[in-house]
Amino acid sequence: RNTPLLGALAAGHFPLAEAVAATSSTQWQQGAEYEAEFLWAFTLQLLGRTPPASPVALERVLVPLEKVGKEPYSSRVAVARALASSDRTAFSEAFSTACLEHGLNIEKRARSLSTPVTSFAPHRFIWLEGLALLRLAERAGIAPEDTSFRYCPPLARVPMTVTYTGDWALQTTPAE
Repeated sequence: RNTPLLGALAAGHFPLAEAVAATSSTQWQQGAEYEAEFLWAFTLQLLGRTPPASPVALERVLVPLEKVGKEPYSSRVAVARALASSDRTAFSEAFSTACLEHGLNIEKRARSLSTPVTSFAPHRFIWLEGLALLRLAERAGIAPEDTSFRYCPPLARVPMTVTYTGDWALQTTPAE
């Protein structure tokens, strides 16, 4: 559900993130999605705006998220609040906790025989949400000094300097 927005944020392509957020639902689709997942997606939309939504607007989403999301979202809520208040120390602590929780979850899924390997493989070693949150912290000027976060390798956080011009292996335009 959040992959397009997370991809744009992780890439630091904030105009694209804004466009994705503008086309995303701002109303919970009861029965079609979990309320906590919707509230977190909406939180990411608010954080990805340029400029980011006000702390007051963010709190209107975070308070209900704390109530319905409980434990799985507590570190994410702390990350969002740290981003909203531009608090580097709080962000570093909350992000480290969220990263640890993500790692525990991903390793549990990796050991499970019921995990579908094909759909799980792309998420096994890279945490796209974590990369997006780090990029938001970078934009806010509160990026952690420690860059050794598991599932968020430093190479994945290097700013893009070259525009994609096509695939070297597959020709996407007709041959002349």
